[in-house]
Amino acid sequence: MNNNYTFSLDDRSQDYGAADNVTGGHVALSASADTVLWATSSNGVMVSQFTNPFTAVSSLPSSAVIASDKKNNSVFYGASGSSFYVSSDGGKTFAVKGSLGSSTAPVKIVVNPGVTGDVWVSTDKGLFHSTNTGSTFTAVSGVSQAWAIALGAPAKAGGYPAVFAAANIGGVGYFRSDDTGTNWVQINDAAHGFGAVTSNVLTADPRIYGR
Repeated sequence: MNNNYTFSLDDRSQDYGAADNVTGGHVALSASADTVLWATSSNGVMVSQFTNPFTAVSSLPSSAVIASDKKNNSVFYGASGSSFYVSSDGGKTFAVKGSLGSSTAPVKIVVNPGVTGDVWVSTDKGLFHSTNTGSTFTAVSGVSQAWAIALGAPAKAGGYPAVFAAANIGGVGYFRSDDTGTNWVQINDAAHGFGAVTSNVLTADPRIYGR
């Protein structure tokens, strides 16, 4: 992201809402793409709606990983340490809603694109899943650490998305689950490597199963 502006998804015009000397980090766009939540590398978490100037989000730790709900335009998520945060006012304020067990370092939040409040979080202590907007989480059995995660096309039409994870599941590797994390199939081997599981980005195809 440029230090001085972002781009509008509506007309590709420049958005001068970003402050000078604010750099790096990650962004999450609201479901309707009118709000940008920005976890910066230098100035904590900031939010802007309708290309207005970015303002600080003091209720979310600067170290938080962030994501947006894909159905509800007002809902954003954050995770830091063992705490899971939820905003219902477009990212302006966050409150702790659930716990990620003994996690000290959440890595990524992934949200089911078809269901509000269906959330996965990868952490240094495993993989966690919530179906109630983060009020409660279930630790996925057998996963001791998880890094990159992604949701892709389901094995059967109308089924739950396939879950992909770069994780430690009886060994470090890349895995896929077709039954919401109950069983896992390793998808890499000595002849099909994908690089370091702790640093790679992982994306799954929402249209074609297994890709």
